[in-house]
Amino acid sequence: MHINPDGTCTVRDGNGVLYKVLGAVGVVIIYVVPFVLTAVLNGLIISSLRQRVIRRRTTLLASTQVQGDSPDEQAISIMLVTVSVAFLVLTFPFQVNWLYTQIAEVGEG
Repeated sequence: MHINPDGTCTVRDGNGVLYKVLGAVGVVIIYVVPFVLTAVLNGLIISSLRQRVIRRRTTLLASTQVQGDSPDEQAISIMLVTVSVAFLVLTFPFQVNWLYTQIAEVGEG
C-alpha cells in the first residue's frame, strides 16, 4: 500500500496478481458455488419427483385408494426446478467466458 502526495492511497500490485485472485474468488463465490449447489439440488429434486411417480403408479396398481402429495406440491416442485434450470442456463455462458479468458491469460503470460 502506498500513500500518494495528494493523500490518496493506492495498492502496488506489480503484475495484477491481487486483482486476479480477488476476481477469481469473487467469481467462485458468486457464480460457481451457486451453480454447483443448484445443479446438485436439482438432481435430488428430480430424483425425488421420479420416485414419487413410480411409487404412485405402484400404489395405483396395488389398490384403488391413492394417498400422496397434492398436485399443488408437485407443481411447486416443478416450478422450483424450472427456475433453477433457468439460473443455470443464464449463468453458464458467463462462467465459460470467464474460464476461457483466464486460460487465455495464462497462455499469454
